[in-house]
Amino acid sequence: MHSRPCLTTWLYLSPLHLLLLAMLTVPSLYVFWLSLNGSSYGTGLTWVGLENYRAVFDDPYFWRAALNTFLVVNGVVYVELLFGLALAALFVSGVPFRGVMFACILMPYAISEVVAVLVWKMMMDPNIGAIARTIEELGLGRVNWSASPSTGLVLVGVINIWTHLPFTFLMIYAGLLTIDGSLYEAARIDGASRWQRFLRITLPLLIPTLLITLIFRLIFAFRMFSEVWLLTKGGPARLSEVLAVYLYQHGFRYGDFGMAAATGWLMVLGSLLLASVFLFAMQRGMKGGRAMSDAFSPIERFARGLLLGFILIWSVAPILFIVSSSFKRQVDIFVYPPKIVFIPTFDNYLKLTSQWQDFFTSMGNSLIAAIGATVLAGIVSFFGGYAYSRYRSRITAWSAVYMIAVRVLPPIVVTLPLFPVADLLGLGDTHLLLILLYATFWVSLNTMIMKNFFDQIPYELDEAAYVDGASEWQLVSQILARLTLQGMTAGSIFVFVFSWNEYLFAMIFTTNQAKTAPLILSELMGAVDGTEWGVLFAGVSLQLLPVVLLVTLARRYLIAGLTAGAVKG
Repeated sequence: MHSRPCLTTWLYLSPLHLLLLAMLTVPSLYVFWLSLNGSSYGTGLTWVGLENYRAVFDDPYFWRAALNTFLVVNGVVYVELLFGLALAALFVSGVPFRGVMFACILMPYAISEVVAVLVWKMMMDPNIGAIARTIEELGLGRVNWSASPSTGLVLVGVINIWTHLPFTFLMIYAGLLTIDGSLYEAARIDGASRWQRFLRITLPLLIPTLLITLIFRLIFAFRMFSEVWLLTKGGPARLSEVLAVYLYQHGFRYGDFGMAAATGWLMVLGSLLLASVFLFAMQRGMKGGRAMSDAFSPIERFARGLLLGFILIWSVAPILFIVSSSFKRQVDIFVYPPKIVFIPTFDNYLKLTSQWQDFFTSMGNSLIAAIGATVLAGIVSFFGGYAYSRYRSRITAWSAVYMIAVRVLPPIVVTLPLFPVADLLGLGDTHLLLILLYATFWVSLNTMIMKNFFDQIPYELDEAAYVDGASEWQLVSQILARLTLQGMTAGSIFVFVFSWNEYLFAMIFTTNQAKTAPLILSELMGAVDGTEWGVLFAGVSLQLLPVVLLVTLARRYLIAGLTAGAVKG
């Protein structure tokens, strides 16, 4: 273990920090400069001092957006945390067909926000939606969920929980696996009930994991954009806007980059305030093994079965709705009650191949961007993780804190300064810009995953390799690379899924040549009149199935990646 950084350390870390500096740090600082100037689409700057901040604070729509953000974020995160904890405890204590169940729980994590909004909007439509019509049949009233600000935000919360509950579950499940099972055995011998063991063993030891999960989800939910924009576009009358949508409206619809930048910098400060708790907690280690369980009473088994059944229906039913609808005729898709047994047809897929050539081009663009970002982030995070694990010093510790701190910046914020720069450099509507952006927003987490895997490899192995005459490059490339393959795989899955499904950057920075599949699907969603829903669902099925299969088949690598972080902090 090297106690002082050397030139080699900075060589390993330089790609990571160059990427963060160019794509996050410099743009975020420029956002602050923009916030002190009047500007139209980032050009023609005129110094106005704090006038933009005064205008933002005087704008009632800002406070409405801030209130909506606060209510949705807190409602989503705490409900999600409660369900994630219950579900993780259920899986750790044992469930039948664990592999199949695990695959079902993870499926929504692989779904893009565009697809999630599409399916939930259809299921909650008062005219054609199965769930909305069931609610009406039960005498609970007819609700147009996306027409009212309050119900629209409730639906946004439901969609957000559906897509992100798998991540919360994985984090807590990984934390539970690190708790030493002998603690439960000793408490059971002493006569402690299951509830007492949970309160006095599980909960106290799980608090660090719960804290980190809570902070991660608060930060991610705080920046939500796609769900609100695709469902309501902030309407009606801008009453369902959240802060990210408010920023987008002022920046890219009204061209007022000054007010947008002021809003962005306020979001930066809010994100850093939330992240400060995590930045403190990440320095603390966590230890453990695996929780154990004992027999359940009939009532407990019944309750566990109800919870598991509800979660399975919650996770799988929307995806089954999409895929099954792609094999139905147009008239059969929205019949009520839904047709479970039907004669499948491939007409929708045939029409897709003949009429929607742009969709397959966009799928190719998504693949290029996802693979490029995965490779770039994988290489950069591998060397960064090695440097942080093997070269320990106060300087590298602060470097790691900086790496995490800039990662919490809301993505919508960096679009403001990058928009005119990308146009000036000719990077607009290119795969390269998407690759750089996607890799940048995941390289920090990947680096921490890789650091934790390197931490688990004893330094004595390095010393033995040096004694045998190996150079540091040979050690890293030929020995450690093989031993950390599981971590690289976990990180690669995270990057690929994010890049394949990303919507915001594609919407702002692409117009034709580099358009990705989620963007094409969102445009088709907007054309409600005359839409061939079967063909649309066929396209959605082709877009979601590759990542669903990837996540379900590689679930053990995802668990391994998160468990490594839980063990080492």
